[in-house]
Amino acid sequence: ATIATQTTSVAHLGISRFASLRVKVPAAEAAQQDIANLLNAADRELSLLRSQLDAVRRQKRGLMQLLLTGQLPVPESH
Repeated sequence: ATIATQTTSVAHLGISRFASLRVKVPAAEAAQQDIANLLNAADRELSLLRSQLDAVRRQKRGLMQLLLTGQLPVPESH
């Protein structure tokens, strides 16, 4: 805003002024590696959660089978 030309109510930043701007850019390889590491960790966590969910579903299926066949008695509530 400090180097833009003000015309009416819209600031204009021409190519020569834009080219003079200094912008910090992180090292591409380091940033990409950090992102890749984060995504890999997220993938591992998702895989673990899916495995746990599958195990719980198998356990539920087994318990339902035992309950429905009468192999596992349901205690009476008082």
